[in-house]
Amino acid sequence: MINRPIESEIVNLCQSLLKDEIDFVQGCRDLNSIRFSFDLKDEEFLPIIGFVSEVDDYPDSDVRKHFNKELLAKMDEEVSFYISEIRPVVVESCRHLIEKYKK
Repeated sequence: MINRPIESEIVNLCQSLLKDEIDFVQGCRDLNSIRFSFDLKDEEFLPIIGFVSEVDDYPDSDVRKHFNKELLAKMDEEVSFYISEIRPVVVESCRHLIEKYKK
C-alpha cells in the first residue's frame, strides 16, 4: 500500500496530463518514476511504461541545449507523431489511475 501523498501525486500528474498542463513526455516519465519507486503493479501503468520506453532517448529539458538543433527538430517531430498516436491510450490509463487513487 502506498501513502496518501504519493496517491495524490499520481492523481495530480494524471489530471495535469489530461488538461495538457505539463509536458506529456515528462509527465509520463514522472508517473513511471513513481510507479517504479513504489513497485506499483497496476496494469493501468502499462501504456505509460511502454511510452516512456519508446522515448527513452528523447532528451529532457535539462539536456536539450546540448543537442544539435536539426536533430532536435527531427526528434520533436517523431515524438509528436508518437504522442498523437498513444495519447488516447495514456489518457484512458490516467482516468483509471485517477479513479483508483483519488480519495
